[in-house]
Amino acid sequence: MYYKRLEMEFQNSSLSDNFPASILDHIDEFIRSEISNGYQYLNPYKFAHEYRISDEESLKIFLTFTDEDKLFFIDTFVDCFNCTGKKLKVSTDEVKEEGFVICEDCNNEYKVNQLKKHIYLYFKLNSDIELPKKQYIDTFDPHSTYEIMNKFNSSLKAESPSSFLDSKNEFTTIDTEGEYKKAASLDDIINNNKDSRGQIISKSTLELSESLMELLMTEEAS
Repeated sequence: MYYKRLEMEFQNSSLSDNFPASILDHIDEFIRSEISNGYQYLNPYKFAHEYRISDEESLKIFLTFTDEDKLFFIDTFVDCFNCTGKKLKVSTDEVKEEGFVICEDCNNEYKVNQLKKHIYLYFKLNSDIELPKKQYIDTFDPHSTYEIMNKFNSSLKAESPSSFLDSKNEFTTIDTEGEYKKAASLDDIINNNKDSRGQIISKSTLELSESLMELLMTEEAS
């Protein structure tokens, strides 16, 4: 079922216009590596770094597999200004009812209009997904220049340094300038939730984004 989901979503999306089917092996490899290292959430920026694609491409790949009946769902978190590295899990229903979020550690209270630049969305495997025994599917096309070069580059790729994995489960990665980058912001998700055909990639993510933006705009207008 797991592999069928990967293959089905790939074939039904615009990913097949821009990536070879071998991208599925990379996604599977990344998921297994992160889960085996104890990480609950999967960072598209880290995936982009390891497989040498752009952040935007990686976000679109992750969003392709994000919906209620797909591989991933999105959790919403807010950075606590006082507690370094502390993430406050937020639901739109909670914010609607209370109008603010409270950090359980420091009791700092945050109004909705303070949250926009501090909202981050994390990808996680849906609860019904069970990783089966590893299967290797040879999707290499010897007539494809892209795949020949990709295979060549992969053979030269060094193992990711352990410094990419921090002990606080913060899912940071290092960009080309050596700066640490956080998980996907609300703006990142909104700006990349359209495919090369101009179609919405993840409908549930669109609904979540619109709900959060509605809350933010309502609070700013009040």
